[in-house]
Amino acid sequence: MTRFFHGIESLPNPERFTRLRNDLGAQLDRATSAFVSDQTDRIRATAAEQARLEERLISLEQALSLYERSQKQARRIAELEQEQESLNASIDASRHSNPAVQERLRKLDEAFETILRAFDTPRFEEPAGTYISRKTYLPIVDGRSFSDLGSQGVEVLVNVAHVLAHQLVALRDNSIPLPNILIIDGLSNNVGHEGIDLERLRKMYTTLLSAALQHIDDLQIIVADNDPPPISGVHRALKLSDTDRLVPEATAGQEAPDTETDQSGDSS
Repeated sequence: MTRFFHGIESLPNPERFTRLRNDLGAQLDRATSAFVSDQTDRIRATAAEQARLEERLISLEQALSLYERSQKQARRIAELEQEQESLNASIDASRHSNPAVQERLRKLDEAFETILRAFDTPRFEEPAGTYISRKTYLPIVDGRSFSDLGSQGVEVLVNVAHVLAHQLVALRDNSIPLPNILIIDGLSNNVGHEGIDLERLRKMYTTLLSAALQHIDDLQIIVADNDPPPISGVHRALKLSDTDRLVPEATAGQEAPDTETDQSGDSS
């Protein structure tokens, strides 16, 4: 019995183990907390990087899709351009091989040049030919296309000369299916009303009047203009103003009722 109690008494103090255990537990908690915190930061950083890369991947995939579509469209455009060139070549060949078409174009060139001179249209210093383009059928004046004339007044003169030339040539060729009616809006717009501009405006009206009288049974020319004709002899079929409109405004006593009334007086 003595030895037994002696052994119990020789054991370490339990409080010492408790304190040791608590210290070790605290150290373990601190180490574990730091480890978990580091791992959490790494996980967050990895997740953010993954999200960024996924967005970048989606952006690249969209860009690649747009690039592939643009490449397909570019190839399609190239194919259509080649087809257009082929068709234009065929059209040009047919024009050159058809004597009747060439003769009509030649007459159109002559009529266009004659009308331009009758209008006293301003010309350019380096004449390079005045004609109707065989590709676009638009007027070329002294080598300049219609879009390069540089003046709205000159554009009006050239435009009127162009359409009148078509009418005059068609009137001499029954095989040309062109309606014999010419409607011109705003003839004096951008031309001017003084000096040489007024003279050009008078010459335009004179040329149109002469064509109308020469082909009085075959050609009808209608001109709508803000100003009265600067020459005599032009028939003014209708004169309108702010107070005399083509479609008069309804007065208070002339307003149409909202409902229709039949003969019995009942509304429907």
